[in-house]
Amino acid sequence: MKSTKYFTKKLLALLVALAMTAMLAACAGNSGGSTEATSEAPVETQAAAAFEQTVTPNYLGTFIPTFSSRSGDSYTVGLYVKGNEVVGDYSYLSDFATADPANGVTVSDISIDASGTGFTAIAVQGTGDEKSTVNISNVDIKAYDDSDGTNACDFTGLGTVIVASGAGENAHSVVNVDNVNIETKGFVRDGIIVDDYSDAIVTNSTITTYGANPLTDSYPTYMNTAKQAYMLSPPWIMSFLGGARSANVLGDYSSLSVIDSDVTTGAWAVLSTDDCTAPVVNVINSSINIEPATSEYGMNGGAELFGYDYAYGSGYGTYSIGGANEYFYGAEFNGVTMATVMTGTGETYYGPSYSGLTLKNGTGEDIYTYNGEAKNTVVNGVNGVMDHQGGTAV
Repeated sequence: MKSTKYFTKKLLALLVALAMTAMLAACAGNSGGSTEATSEAPVETQAAAAFEQTVTPNYLGTFIPTFSSRSGDSYTVGLYVKGNEVVGDYSYLSDFATADPANGVTVSDISIDASGTGFTAIAVQGTGDEKSTVNISNVDIKAYDDSDGTNACDFTGLGTVIVASGAGENAHSVVNVDNVNIETKGFVRDGIIVDDYSDAIVTNSTITTYGANPLTDSYPTYMNTAKQAYMLSPPWIMSFLGGARSANVLGDYSSLSVIDSDVTTGAWAVLSTDDCTAPVVNVINSSINIEPATSEYGMNGGAELFGYDYAYGSGYGTYSIGGANEYFYGAEFNGVTMATVMTGTGETYYGPSYSGLTLKNGTGEDIYTYNGEAKNTVVNGVNGVMDHQGGTAV
């Protein structure tokens, strides 16, 4: 899956604590891009300076303009990119990105360690008739949250690590993610959200979202619901538990492509679509995993009630709604209650990968050509496809 690369980094460690205290450390030297090491082991990087500062939520509103059921949330933002520019007023980490009006914003060779609610590392929005392009490479992001879910929503990007959103076909975002490691814990602390004509292309990366247990960790008045503005877990009728989706594709004609990567959730969902029209999900030679019930962050979604083996997890690998088209080439599903849940129109395809394979986004544009190893798609789980109210599996 994820290819192994070693880099000499400049290091940025960001801690956003529950009291909203931040610690940053930057490495001296190596002010340029990543450099591949010649040894077989990762290069040690030393932090040359560290300082603490108190940070507070710096953005009020929503990063997902297509979702109108919730607004006025408080975000703490690392980098806010709009129209190929970093918006300094809403970016605590603006010094760690380079902006080029023609080619977009580049973020590389940093690590971020955050805890606390409402933290979004990178938020990208198109504006007017101008798309926003962000290239993220050689970045490690850890975002943990032990709160009860009162300040969390994965329909607005609140608490999501990377948000790529748009305001129409000509004002969309393109986010390229390469050699990035994302790890989160907490209610709906998604790795990536893509919205409204925007595209996210993830290569050689790892996304792990452990979630939280809605039966024990949610706020006292929380009730399981399908109302999107308040949903911290899947609707009970789906027969599994969980507290996070590793990725969520929203809005009109958005796309998410995952290549040579590993994506894992503690429980609920790995790659999801929701509140959308005709999104596209592409997966090539990547693993789609749910932690087993016996692991630290896995959840018992049916081992006792339905007789599932404890080796399986609780949740689905992918969801297909709103006319979604999802394509799995050389994908490996592990531990899923269901590989795919389908509803409505749309097509889900399972097949082998091959060199020369070209991926398209939601508007039919060619966005990526794969040249690599050929593999078959494999499902290791309790069920394959659950289809309700239509859809086609091939």
